[in-house]
Amino acid sequence: MEGNTFDGVAIGPVVQARDVTLRLPPTVPAGLGGVRARGAEFVGRAAVLTEVLDLIDPRGGGAGVVRVSAVAGMGGVGKTELAVQAAHAATERGWFPGGVLMIDLHGYDPRQRLDEARALASLLRALGVPDEHIPPGDDDKERLYRTVLGAYAERGRPVLVVLDNAAPATPVDRLLPGRGPVLVTSRHALAELPGRLLDLDVLGDDDGVELLRRLVALRRGPADTRVADHPDDARRIAGRCGGLPLALEIVAALLAARPAKPLAEMAAQLEAEHTRLNELEYRRRAVRAAFDLSYRALPDGQRRLFRLLAVNRGPRVSTAAAAVLAGTDERSARRDLEELAEAHLIEPWTAPGWWRMHDLVRLYAAETAGPHRAEDGAAGAWDRLLDHYLATTEKALAHVNPLAADDPGARGFASRAEAFAWLDAELPNLSAAAFAASARKPSFTLLLSLNLARYLERRRLLAEWETLAVLARDTAERVGDRHHETVAANSVGLVLDATGRSGEAVAAFRRSADLARTRGDDLGVRTALSNLGGALLRLERVDEAIAVCRETVRLCRAAGDRQGHALALGNLGAALDRTGRPDEAVAVHRKAAALHRRIGDRHGAGAALSNLGVALGRIERHAEAIRASQEAVAAYRETGDRYSEGVALSNLALAQRGRGDEPGAALSYAAAVEALRDSGDRAAESTATYEWGRALFAAGAKDEALTVLDRAAALHRDAGDRHGEASALHAAGLCLADVGRLPDACAALARAVDGFTGLDDELREHAAKSLDIIRQLLALEDDPGRLDGGAAG
Repeated sequence: MEGNTFDGVAIGPVVQARDVTLRLPPTVPAGLGGVRARGAEFVGRAAVLTEVLDLIDPRGGGAGVVRVSAVAGMGGVGKTELAVQAAHAATERGWFPGGVLMIDLHGYDPRQRLDEARALASLLRALGVPDEHIPPGDDDKERLYRTVLGAYAERGRPVLVVLDNAAPATPVDRLLPGRGPVLVTSRHALAELPGRLLDLDVLGDDDGVELLRRLVALRRGPADTRVADHPDDARRIAGRCGGLPLALEIVAALLAARPAKPLAEMAAQLEAEHTRLNELEYRRRAVRAAFDLSYRALPDGQRRLFRLLAVNRGPRVSTAAAAVLAGTDERSARRDLEELAEAHLIEPWTAPGWWRMHDLVRLYAAETAGPHRAEDGAAGAWDRLLDHYLATTEKALAHVNPLAADDPGARGFASRAEAFAWLDAELPNLSAAAFAASARKPSFTLLLSLNLARYLERRRLLAEWETLAVLARDTAERVGDRHHETVAANSVGLVLDATGRSGEAVAAFRRSADLARTRGDDLGVRTALSNLGGALLRLERVDEAIAVCRETVRLCRAAGDRQGHALALGNLGAALDRTGRPDEAVAVHRKAAALHRRIGDRHGAGAALSNLGVALGRIERHAEAIRASQEAVAAYRETGDRYSEGVALSNLALAQRGRGDEPGAALSYAAAVEALRDSGDRAAESTATYEWGRALFAAGAKDEALTVLDRAAALHRDAGDRHGEASALHAAGLCLADVGRLPDACAALARAVDGFTGLDDELREHAAKSLDIIRQLLALEDDPGRLDGGAAG
């Protein structure tokens, strides 16, 4: 101080005189430099750190207002570390010469939680205010706190305030500075604050593995290469930790403490769900303890709902299902779910109205629920949930049943798209419930698993279909339910046939027929025989197939079973077509289509018309084949079967090619590829893409053909189909040669030859001949005299 000029921040009485000598306190009080050291291993957070720094950048404008950035996330996700990293980065950039004022509010720990008075007093002390000058009243503390911060800012020494670990009950608004940036962290989304909300998510698998590697190396040095040497085990560990940094840090500490412990052993110890939380403990650090703080902060009703969510065995839960579990209405359940999401104990799923738990939180919820099962009414909640799943599934499947007697929309879902969206979202939960109920409520398992078959077939979810069909068969056999065992054996046969295992399918259909005969179940016999005929046909046992189909037609006609009759006619027509009797096949398919129309089965009519188009094409009645295929496409489109629509479009393209309409065929194949992609059948999509490329080439669109054929080769390669990839490469090589790109053609054909080797001698020879010719053409370009007269000819 010189004369009466003072350029510092003074707390307490100030004496002004002509000549006064004062020893000023340090520019930055110790409390403003007390941010802990940042962690050396900070992984996978570059984008969110940049976002935080952009928000607290004092050059960002709004100098006269407070700018709040609130980072929220589940316990152990790394919110505090992010705040520390941001504080250090901001200080290094010279943004806050006054320092960083960081306080842990302990919002979720009732033993250490700071109330407003204690928090303000702690902040004032950190700012250098002596205890004797801290006023007793909370309002006065708040005014002094903001005044001191404002004084620092006015003198060019702004301070960054970091309020760590705030809870909803924490009076954060009373701790905000009067102006400038402030960073808040919480397990809740503090939406009432006047600022930007940021959600911090868990790490992805790659980042989780990298964090584990760095943490082990930090503690044990670069000589410890267990993570780098065993990447698969490291990925398993990261997956079992769910990308939660706290869990990964505990695992790293365990590995560092036991340097001889193999990663495979650590991964194995984390496999068992019932002991995983026990494994994720090391001395005073535990994942369970982090979750405890969030759970204990909940009101009683939300605690009960949180515990009951563990009753659902699947990976997510809908608001409707949560309401059923809690025995309340959806509005109340939604409000509680939203509160749990704000606490980051659950999170919204991608589809509105569904919620998911982090895997470790789910294990914690199940563990916490154990002692409260009786008071929560968990057994009743489970029964209500199963009833809800079964009833809602039946409502949704009304849109799949081609012979639904009433208006499907009146049963709960306004449209097929809405019904399928529900089934798509709930399928993992339905499957998990079916398995969980198998022992104590087998009737639910049987009804749900078998009812879902038509939906799973329509969606081409063949693996899921087989899993549930086998579960139903085994459950029915175990409990002695011969009726459902018959139905399940037939369902197993259908999915085996759909996945190309027609030999196994024949055995399953015969088992179903035998069970049905034993019980006097004529419908079961007819159904099994009809499907048996189709499987025999796919095995090229055509005479057997025709005999079985004719017997099925006879049985269905005698029983007045018009739907079974129509389906059996479809298989019979296909078998007749295969034996070179296309005129008979056409007549049978027309009869099948007419019968399906008569009973109102649009989907069945589509199948008969699609088969009719193929049979007409074989006898070169292409105009009729085109009309039949177009009707089939329309029928499948109307019933929402994208897979069958794609097949019918491919048949339409064949008929168009038969008439010489290559551009039209290319358009039909393009539509087929889109439909098959939507259906999820990658093998069918790959084949249609190949045919699309060939049609484009024939239509003269050669550049586009090359692009599509490259895509077809890639699809087959990704699926591990060497023959399909070689076929696409062969076609691409011929196309490349046609446009004069001879070196590229040679490369594609050479790969095709390698691909066909050991798989298809005829096509290999064809591709090799093409390759030899093109190589000679290349030689001719280089030196015309090198070709002998025979080759030139």
